[in-house]
Amino acid sequence: EELSVKSKELRKMQCHYQDVVPRADFDRLTRKHTQLNKTHKLLSSTHEQLRDQYDTLLGIYESAVTERDELREESQTLRRSATPRPDWNRVAEFVEGGIARWRDLSMGKTSDQIVDALISELTGSQLASSSEVIDCKGTENSVPVYLRYEGSIRNRRLGKNDILILINDIWKEKQNEDNQESMEVFVDKYFKD
Repeated sequence: EELSVKSKELRKMQCHYQDVVPRADFDRLTRKHTQLNKTHKLLSSTHEQLRDQYDTLLGIYESAVTERDELREESQTLRRSATPRPDWNRVAEFVEGGIARWRDLSMGKTSDQIVDALISELTGSQLASSSEVIDCKGTENSVPVYLRYEGSIRNRRLGKNDILILINDIWKEKQNEDNQESMEVFVDKYFKD
């Protein structure tokens, strides 16, 4: 009978304590759970940062793709409408010194400047660039007094507004002086003054 009481108590204990975890296992699992919680929080914050960076990069990428498409379209439009440039290296066989000298003459110049260099080479005379100097007409009587000059002068590249101001100033000066001289002589005197 004592055996049956003990066995009943053993069954009762097994029944009541079958879900009980030993203290050492509980402490170990608690430490592991705490560590996993910290790792999870760290990974969650890292994930949020990476998501924000991803969203930013995605926005930049989309704007870059849009800009690329616009530039591609503009490039294709320019290619269709651009004037083809001549192969200037073909000129080298007609220039004394060959391709090496031609490259020295044409390196970094615009097509207009290259044409000037080519004409200079073929004619043997140096051309003055039309945008830098103006060749004067001389001092003959057929040339208006205010334009008489020998040689070349620097092109000042006056704009329309500057020319209008100059013309208005000449007219005002002529009217103020009540001058009876011809306009040709007055303009010459005005420029000299």
